Amino acid sequence: CILIEKLGNYVYCLCEPETLKPFYVGKGQGNRIFRHLADAEDNIIDCPKSKMISEICASGKKVEPIILRHGLTE
Repeated sequence: CILIEKLGNYVYCLCEPETLKPFYVGKGQGNRIFRHLADAEDNIIDCPKSKMISEICASGKKVEPIILRHGLTE
């Protein structure tokens, strides 16, 4: 995808949907920002981040992924 290529390396956070309070901050490239959501859905990783994602999804809401900075060098 062209958009993913243009993002390059980025810093992102995953936020609670109602307050937009970040519960996870990470760095990545490509589809990394969305990989956490898929991992939590598939129960691949058992950690506080995945539990929070699962709780938000179980409540019928969606995690808010926000890219803070992009086009960064490693």
